[in-house]
Amino acid sequence: MMQRIGQVVGNYRVTEEIKTGTFGAVYKAEHTILTNRTVAIKFLHANYLHSQQDQALFIQEAQLLEELKHPFILPIHDVGIFHDGCPYIIMKLASKGSLRDRLNDKAHLLSEKEILAILSQIGEALQYIHQQKIVHRDLKPDNILFDEQGNAILADFGIAYMMATLRTHMAGGPGTPAYMAPEQSQKQASFKSDQYALGCIAYELFTGQRPFTADNHIAMAYQHSQEKPTPPTVLKPNLSQHIERAILKAMAKQTDGRYSDVSAFIQALSVPFLAPTVISPTVSSTTLTSTVTGPTIELVTWPTTLAPGMVLGECFEILEKIREFKYDSHTIYRVRNINMPSVEYIMDFVRVHESNDLQGTEDKIRKEIQSLGYYPGIPRIIRVCKSRGDHIYWHNEFKCTFYVIRELFEGLNLLETIKNQNTCIEELAINIVLQCCDILQHCNIINIPFHISPESFTVTSEDKVKLLSHSIFIKWRYEFYPRTIRGLKYDLGVISGCGWWYDYNIGGSTDISYMLGATLFFLLTGEEPDKNPQPGDLQSKNSNLRIIHSNNATICPVEQLVIKAMHQDRQRRFRNIQAMKNALSYCLAN
Repeated sequence: MMQRIGQVVGNYRVTEEIKTGTFGAVYKAEHTILTNRTVAIKFLHANYLHSQQDQALFIQEAQLLEELKHPFILPIHDVGIFHDGCPYIIMKLASKGSLRDRLNDKAHLLSEKEILAILSQIGEALQYIHQQKIVHRDLKPDNILFDEQGNAILADFGIAYMMATLRTHMAGGPGTPAYMAPEQSQKQASFKSDQYALGCIAYELFTGQRPFTADNHIAMAYQHSQEKPTPPTVLKPNLSQHIERAILKAMAKQTDGRYSDVSAFIQALSVPFLAPTVISPTVSSTTLTSTVTGPTIELVTWPTTLAPGMVLGECFEILEKIREFKYDSHTIYRVRNINMPSVEYIMDFVRVHESNDLQGTEDKIRKEIQSLGYYPGIPRIIRVCKSRGDHIYWHNEFKCTFYVIRELFEGLNLLETIKNQNTCIEELAINIVLQCCDILQHCNIINIPFHISPESFTVTSEDKVKLLSHSIFIKWRYEFYPRTIRGLKYDLGVISGCGWWYDYNIGGSTDISYMLGATLFFLLTGEEPDKNPQPGDLQSKNSNLRIIHSNNATICPVEQLVIKAMHQDRQRRFRNIQAMKNALSYCLAN
């Protein structure tokens, strides 16, 4: 790399070299007009861009990356091709060094709280770029920088991303062997490869050692793919067991063995709870009773009158009250982990009345949270606590309170989704209802009740569906009377204004086929369905539905599906959830 000191790039004059790396060298530069603006300029090796087409692609990818805005991602100010053919990127200068510098400073060891804060911020940045369909590919302590406020900042994700896009032929592709996932050595990097690298960094932060060491890249790749790391508690005996479990799960050899995403890994690091079990839809309910694990119920002495700013236990700070159901003695709060301020949760605060069977309620809660385990379509329960003690609320005497802390995610319920979009495109609507089918099928397998309404399901920013109204959360939100239809448990509670979601023709009972059909009708039209939709009803409200021609007839598959699902004759509806799933899949394929 040629000497850059004194060269002018745009309005910036290069003043000193900061470091050199795999892709090039980083320099400090000052604005030639604005005296108080200092930046970092990274010059990449010219041989990465072999043609004008590569140069154009580099600029195109850089423009996409410049649009990414996140407080824990190093922003890109400008890019270009220097007159000597070297591409460059002008970035904000993170003046407080890198995580590698802090690891090398043995005189000032990082505390557990500091480590968790760093991992939380970097995890948040990774989750953001993964949502934008970008893989970092070269996560390591050298690429984690610190700004003036001490925040951890993710850097160089754009470099690795653009170089991978340009198909540069490096040994094993972009990445640093000490932090590369097994599949990345085979040039199969994915979002979970970044999770693996973050697990390696967490291992090094908590133990002071890298999980693997070797003399060459081949030996290092072999260790990552074939050997188990020394358990962190062997190197640091006082390390919490839940932190060790979280790190080793993130570093699983197979991607299926890791967390669903980086956010789940950070949550597992932050709060002690039993490792969740992912439940297969094919497992019988009999098997589940003996194999599923979940959070235990902890006895605590937390207060029974809550307010924003209060801290419960060792780490949960109350941020705000979201909703209160006074007559049900149930309040929902948003809370955060003070050790990792960017990690937030939902907390259900529930009072148990003196007339209730306290032991029976506790047994029910314990059974249901253990049955829930971890399933992607149901928000994960992080921690369950109870506090005994008499207190008065709304003229009633209560004997016990429960605090259920569960996963918080960004999303809109079905009513809000339609309010924002008017209607869903057909493929998205079918996919949403297919996911609803999978979740309800799972609830049936593990034998927990659920409630279906426009507010029961939430759709995340990634179009993933989560069921909110289920198990203990039904009891706490509605007065309900469980019944059974063909082995499916459900609840007769009705949200005001949404009675159309139910079929009252058969003694006030609810049919799963009918409710899912009503859901699909609502998503496709943005309107409440008639009790008995007829041919042409959907097409008159949504002219964009797919039509097929068969035997001189015009057929709308999705309309036929809704009519069958909501048929007045219950015997002519879909006989079970699987039958409806098959029909939905057919609509997608045709």
